[in-house]
Amino acid sequence: MSITCTRLPAWRSSAAQDLASRRSWAAELRQAGSLVHVMDMALLLHRYRRDARAVAAEAQRLGEYAEEQAFPEHREKARVFMGWALTKSGDPQRGISMMREAIRSHEHIGTREDPPVWKEMLAEACLEAGILDEGLEVVDSALGDIEESGLRFWAPELLRCKGRVLLAARPGEPDAARACFEEAVAIARAQEARALELRAALDLAGVHASAGDSGTARALVEPLHAWFVEGRTTPDLVEARQLLASLR
Repeated sequence: MSITCTRLPAWRSSAAQDLASRRSWAAELRQAGSLVHVMDMALLLHRYRRDARAVAAEAQRLGEYAEEQAFPEHREKARVFMGWALTKSGDPQRGISMMREAIRSHEHIGTREDPPVWKEMLAEACLEAGILDEGLEVVDSALGDIEESGLRFWAPELLRCKGRVLLAARPGEPDAARACFEEAVAIARAQEARALELRAALDLAGVHASAGDSGTARALVEPLHAWFVEGRTTPDLVEARQLLASLR
């Protein structure tokens, strides 16, 4: 049996230390399932923290180990994350191509809980590369996946991503994007996923601030920012402080 995964909130200062302890435990067990599970957790943590270099290093480790152990699902997972890291490191064309191929390959070999996360990553990459039609198509596909499977843990991020793509595609028509952000905030709040709620609230606050409604923007972000007592240097909390400062 592999190590049971408990929540490892990326905003906690202790998250990296917790992960190191789990990696050490998995190594002591010498159980392949536990080792790839820890690598999987590490990829999610580093990606959530937007650390492309750490994602690339962990994806390399996972890819090599997956080849050695003949784990095709984890091989494709490593390729998705490596592709994302490439898009963040100045090679979006190669990164997006790698992500597309890995997601297609995984359709025939893997489980259903991972692809929505990967499609959100691909949609984000498409957004940043200006490939907006594909970005919207991919995120809509992921939203369809979670409706079919009932695995809605990543719904807030998918809706937030869709809102960002819509805002980029229709900058003068923010209503559809705002609706996505509002739904993302509501779902994250219902899930008690504060970190995801903050992310969605930041995007929603940006829409309100652009419309001149700084009071609503501040009311969305300020109480969430105050809730966090750890991880003050993580990108989302830094962004929240910068937004609040701009609204004074």
